Amino acid sequence: MPTHCFIGQQLSDGSVRGVYCHYDGDLSLTGAMLGRHYGDRGTVTELLDLGDLSFIGPGPRDGTSAYHRDCGEVHWPAPLYPSPEEVLSLRYEWNYLQLEDGSWLYDNGDGWTQLPDPEPLIFNEV
Repeated sequence: MPTHCFIGQQLSDGSVRGVYCHYDGDLSLTGAMLGRHYGDRGTVTELLDLGDLSFIGPGPRDGTSAYHRDCGEVHWPAPLYPSPEEVLSLRYEWNYLQLEDGSWLYDNGDGWTQLPDPEPLIFNEV
């Protein structure tokens, strides 16, 4: 069964740009992948430029499946949300947010928390 999540990046004005990701959105998979491979804001921007995702791999072009690029679906640009709090109202099972300094926060219903060191979280890296 899929574990849906939101992957976003906070912009300099405080708004958030982000996409939906369908599979493996929990902390031990998507959370660990983001923490381990997506510290660079440019890489995250490239990931978000793909639009909604089926799942992510170690890079936007490495093991990541995007609905538009890889499945031929209509491309929906990553929408903007006014604030991180607005993202929480979307009610995904997991939410991930990259801050301006490249660090990550996550939420699974308890509010934003700093993403832990990804090394012990890796379950099955692609």
